[in-house]
Amino acid sequence: MPIYTCASTAKATIKTVTFKINGTEDDGLKALSVHAIQAKHYQDEKEKPLWGVEDTGRIYRQISPIWGLLSPEYEHSNNISSVRKEHLYLPGGVDTSLPFGYGPVSYQNMPGTDFYRPAMFTAYGGTTQAASADYTGLAYMALAARWRNLSSSADTVGEMLNLVFTDVVAGAVVGTKGLLGPGNTGSKNIVDIQVEPVRKRIKYHWPFAIPAFVLAIVVILITLAALLSFTFRVADVSSMKQHLYQTSAGRIYTSFMHPEYCDLKMGSLEWSQKFGKEVIDLGDNTESVTKITLNTEQKQDAPMFPPLLPYEGT
Repeated sequence: MPIYTCASTAKATIKTVTFKINGTEDDGLKALSVHAIQAKHYQDEKEKPLWGVEDTGRIYRQISPIWGLLSPEYEHSNNISSVRKEHLYLPGGVDTSLPFGYGPVSYQNMPGTDFYRPAMFTAYGGTTQAASADYTGLAYMALAARWRNLSSSADTVGEMLNLVFTDVVAGAVVGTKGLLGPGNTGSKNIVDIQVEPVRKRIKYHWPFAIPAFVLAIVVILITLAALLSFTFRVADVSSMKQHLYQTSAGRIYTSFMHPEYCDLKMGSLEWSQKFGKEVIDLGDNTESVTKITLNTEQKQDAPMFPPLLPYEGT
């Protein structure tokens, strides 16, 4: 059995189609037939169509670029790649069935974006939302016979893919005009078209900010209390320094070990110069602990108030 391989790509061209009507108005579209399809001929380079492809800066697994005919005034616009040629090879896409972590790809179902990629995928045996018909020939004897005839030769086997592709695309593409707007049926829109701009926004869930709000309230209350204390002179910088001195472990130990030289009111610079390099060992039965213990006992034995001096005077 011969085995054939195929490689395909989608190409957009402009052709001249001649229709013929053979019948009456009552026959409708049944009387309409395609008489001829001819490729367009261009006399010079300027007459060739100007194609444009959207350049979003994103990869194909994130967005499908819009393509189509481009007006001359937009030829050099930003985010648009343009080319003047008889045809345009359409942009590729990502096969979401491959297990490479591409993620979901959104489809806009509009001319010039996605219609040809699902059709190409269906032509090669894939299953997409664009094709609900059975193209295998298992359920249709006529289709199976046609596939058998076309697959007998290398010259005709490619026609099988073209037929499937055309059948899917014919139901997906309805034209490139607007919804009965200008250029179709009149100067006014018959159908209201709502356009919503798409912008990037970062949304924050406010319940996650509750700890930050609580912390902000606490900081504000502490700041207000500090300002009130400073305003009414309840606390100033000197008293704050005094409190810090009284809570410093180093000052407390040196005041007990050297009560004659150090107290809790000594300035920071002076204390650092005199006692900053002193090592205090608080282990069991050390000299530091003995000194602190003796000085503590002496302070406890000392009277709370100094003795009264004898009264002198008249």
